[in-house]
Amino acid sequence: GVMESTDLLIKVITPTIMGGGFGQSDDIRPSEIKGLMRYWFRAVAGSFIVHFPEDKLKQDLKILKQFEESIFGSTQKKASFRIIIKNHKLKTGKLSHLPHKSWSKNNPLTAVLPDSHYNLEILIRNIPFGKVNVKEYKNFLKNLLKLSLFFGTGFRKNRFFGNMIIESEKVENIENLVNEIKTFVSNTSGLYEKKKTLLPAFPTFSFRNGKEKNFYIEKVLDNCHVNNWENFLENFYKGIIHKIEKDHSIRFFIDGGIRNFHKYSLLNFSYIDGSIYLSSFFHKNNGSLNNPKKYNDWKNGLNKIKTLINSGGLCTNGR
Repeated sequence: GVMESTDLLIKVITPTIMGGGFGQSDDIRPSEIKGLMRYWFRAVAGSFIVHFPEDKLKQDLKILKQFEESIFGSTQKKASFRIIIKNHKLKTGKLSHLPHKSWSKNNPLTAVLPDSHYNLEILIRNIPFGKVNVKEYKNFLKNLLKLSLFFGTGFRKNRFFGNMIIESEKVENIENLVNEIKTFVSNTSGLYEKKKTLLPAFPTFSFRNGKEKNFYIEKVLDNCHVNNWENFLENFYKGIIHKIEKDHSIRFFIDGGIRNFHKYSLLNFSYIDGSIYLSSFFHKNNGSLNNPKKYNDWKNGLNKIKTLINSGGLCTNGR
């Protein structure tokens, strides 16, 4: 039985390719969106566990896994909610995802195009927590959805693809969104947020001390209106990514990007409502950051990349 359902109108902001990129993916997949919600839930809840030493991390991960499965399900247990996609008003077209490469130019992929809309329904089956009401649970799931849509969905999600918003709601400060989810986690898990995580084992919204964060999410460019995505992406790869590759001090941000295919990229670029956002997480899963002392390299590198984006002429011939 369904306790409650929420119907949301979703607007596609950037070209979207779901289903791995090489099939004809002109659809929105509920399983993909649920998987991303689970991923971002883990990034938030990951700031409530101890990441070092290893044995303590293993213990805490068990607790986290149980908590996560009560929401998202497991092989034994159904998830507490379902996602249904309806009323596709999806415009599709052919798009080269790497327009600076001739092979990609000659083999464009089918993408869902910007300004497409669809309805996403969240059906709540049960609330896994005693003291939470339907409204609070619905809000928690909606916040996870917003977080997932912001960071991107589908193929090349770290490189401007698959950014979406809930149509009727303005894009809020991402950190406020994360804090709302953190409040929910602390109210339901019995865990408390750790204040000193020096080297997270995976991407988390955690802190090293009072102020220093293991995450970076910044609006780096405003008033950037893209009319032609292929031109914009070509400028981005030539003007930004190639410069990062050539600079020894920041090359680690994109090294091994394709080999570590299943890991989340160390750099995430999002585009929402004419603004470009740069995000990154400090964690030891990336070989180049396997030591807490590398924190400053990471932080300084991001400032360098921010400067590159600001001076990269990204938005001039996108207009």
